[in-house]
Amino acid sequence: MTEDRFEVIHREGGALADAGIRMVLRDRETGVCYLWLWSGNGGGLTPLLDADGRPLVKKGRGPGTQQSASRRSLRTIMHQ
Repeated sequence: MTEDRFEVIHREGGALADAGIRMVLRDRETGVCYLWLWSGNGGGLTPLLDADGRPLVKKGRGPGTQQSASRRSLRTIMHQ
């Protein structure tokens, strides 16, 4: 069995919260991180960008990936 291409490295919010569900997904092949938002009847997906406007890349497992991200805020993940 192969791994999924994308992994959830952070999740916050909930279906009943006004702000909806926010997740950071990481592409296992490229390491590029994306912000996924779902609220009510709509949602969206966008790449996270660094301070220079380039896609935020996180390779492999480690800080900011699923094993440790459950206790990290979205702001912490973006600024690592």
